[in-house]
Amino acid sequence: MLIASIGNSAGTWMQAAPLPSVSSGGNSLPAWERPAPQADFGQYLTNALDQVNSLHLDADKQAQMVATGQSADLNAAVMAVDKAALALQLTVAVTNRAIEAYKEVSRMQM
Repeated sequence: MLIASIGNSAGTWMQAAPLPSVSSGGNSLPAWERPAPQADFGQYLTNALDQVNSLHLDADKQAQMVATGQSADLNAAVMAVDKAALALQLTVAVTNRAIEAYKEVSRMQM
């Protein structure tokens, strides 16, 4: 009797509610059933490098403003410089990994 009541109560809370669909335009398909947009890999890399570049430009601007006395927010300048440095380190790490992968593929025998 106790086991049956546990089984019945477990069945009610374990029923999953349907996931809401995300509508974009006139498409009423759920998000997981819509085809993924085709992105160009080169464009993706270009956008990522542009973001890294903009982080460095912003860090340079903030550091220059602090150095010339136009801004007293030293914390924001340090955070911007650290963010730009971290983005550059990640870019270098990804580049090195891609080069290692290319070398490994080029060593494969066909």
